[in-house]
Amino acid sequence: MVMMVYIAALLFTFFVAYGFGRVIGQKQGRRKALAEVPMMLRAAYQLEQRCPICDDEREYRACDLQNQG
Repeated sequence: MVMMVYIAALLFTFFVAYGFGRVIGQKQGRRKALAEVPMMLRAAYQLEQRCPICDDEREYRACDLQNQG
């Protein structure tokens, strides 16, 4: 009987710790994604040379954009 209570307490502790770790990890992952995704998207759009706003399949070269003023 005592052994069952001991095992149940260990399992409960394990699952509570797992739950807290999962929540903390998801928050950290979201924070990291919010910081990195805009830079990654901008780099991808610049490599593809297209405008993410109008997305009209025209090419937008960096030097052309600078010369338009």
